[in-house]
Amino acid sequence: MTTGERLFLVLAEELNFGRAAKKSFISQQSLSDHIKRLEEHYGMSLFTRRPSVVLTEAGRAVRRSLLAVRNLEQGLDAELSEIQRGASGKLRVGLNYTRAKLIVPELFEWCRTEYPRVKIELTLEETLKMQELLKKGDLDCFLGVNAAAMQDASVRSLSVEGIYLMASRRYLERRAGIDTASLVNLKSAADLHDFDGLPFVMNYPISTTYRLLAQFMGVEGINVETVLSVSDYDISEKICRTGEAALCCPQMFVPPVLERNTVYGDDEYMYALPVKGLENSLRFELIYNAMIHPPRFVRDSFDKIAEIVSRCETMR
Repeated sequence: MTTGERLFLVLAEELNFGRAAKKSFISQQSLSDHIKRLEEHYGMSLFTRRPSVVLTEAGRAVRRSLLAVRNLEQGLDAELSEIQRGASGKLRVGLNYTRAKLIVPELFEWCRTEYPRVKIELTLEETLKMQELLKKGDLDCFLGVNAAAMQDASVRSLSVEGIYLMASRRYLERRAGIDTASLVNLKSAADLHDFDGLPFVMNYPISTTYRLLAQFMGVEGINVETVLSVSDYDISEKICRTGEAALCCPQMFVPPVLERNTVYGDDEYMYALPVKGLENSLRFELIYNAMIHPPRFVRDSFDKIAEIVSRCETMR
């Protein structure tokens, strides 16, 4: 990739000549000259300058192609480095914070054993943000939930999950008026209509689970009272064991909560009930750039991640 092409990508990201020049450690005039020569090469304008800097249709096409070229170059550099010096480099993985707590410790231990010269670089974001980072070449892969289809991306299915209501015996009996003696953990379905108006701990609105729940409850005319917003199921669990709130979470987070029931009293005992209408509603997938041939340590990490997720699945 030429200097002009690299500068074009910086400007396409910043959409401001001053910021792009500063980021590239060159003068604004030099940046402008490089972009002008690139536009002369293609024979058309790549940016509109006024009233603000915006990519033209041609500019958007050039950006898509140059991002693919940059990704290919990065993949080739990594593979050649692996051939020359042995497996080394960075494994850049994106996933959300709550799932990272379940997956990353074992992934890290495996990586230190199998590829001790490889460093893991984590990006903790929600699916929408990680899709953009993958397009820009800032991630090797990400673990997304209900991700939209992406051009030039490969998708590896990890699991299909339902959403579970998690609530303590105290909450179910005293607040929801449900006889817990009739409930079978992991089997008895929860109808969210029965919890209309009751207190819940909810994820932040940016999360995929929150958006799915909000859409579902909007269609069904269900309104719960959000008493705490936090995207950390460890915190949510502790709040819910007090009987002050319930929560809804993906299946992956159910087994550890149920395992901890043994150290709590009867009132704090947690039930996990599949939410009626939201069975198999979450696609959990590993997504990576199909235009890149990743080095072996990256490909092996994909297999390890799938193994870890599968083990979480069999814990149910």
